[in-house]
Amino acid sequence: MLINKARRDGWREAFRDAKRLFFLSIGISNSGGRRSRPDLRRVVAGQGWQIENCAASIVDHEGRYALQLAAGRGEGIVWLLQHQFTTGKIDLRIAAIEQQVGLILRPASGDPSDRFGFTFSFAATTGIDLLVWMEAGGQRQEAHHQFPLKMKGEWIPLRIMVSRELLAIFVDRDHVPSLKAAHGHSTVRPAQLGIWRGPNAAALIADLKLIETDEWNLK
Repeated sequence: MLINKARRDGWREAFRDAKRLFFLSIGISNSGGRRSRPDLRRVVAGQGWQIENCAASIVDHEGRYALQLAAGRGEGIVWLLQHQFTTGKIDLRIAAIEQQVGLILRPASGDPSDRFGFTFSFAATTGIDLLVWMEAGGQRQEAHHQFPLKMKGEWIPLRIMVSRELLAIFVDRDHVPSLKAAHGHSTVRPAQLGIWRGPNAAALIADLKLIETDEWNLK
């Protein structure tokens, strides 16, 4: 009986976790959310953004205006100023080209930052590989996604979810997260958002959107 009860409890918790992530991924509780679209075109002029070790430009790629961060020594970051992200979703698109790009959430409290990264690589026989990784709470997780070579250069939609309980990454409109991790904090932590490019690598992103709401601590 005790074993059966433990199994039932485990199934209930797994179901609640899966339901929470599904609702968060599709945005079922977005009503009343605070939506914003940071203007990536202002990065080049340094208006509302702070550039660190980056050469930034705006390009037209596959019909979308995009922020391009040229490859350079070490990693580079552009920080969104005068905005503190709390809980909600971050949507963006990355181009399926050779690049290392990601986002950083740097808490105002001084706690360690949460990092989300995406690296594309190409092989003539196996197609396009997207390495997805997340660093949170001192732990790193990784996952791989495969795309056909014919998608080279196309835009891949991504979603990063930040709740009071969980962090998760969704790739290509999938409702199942590629990665998820416990947030590890009982309170909301306002954080500064940064766009990151990897060491000696380029980055190309578009359509950055923020949807912030207080409704993400679902039970």
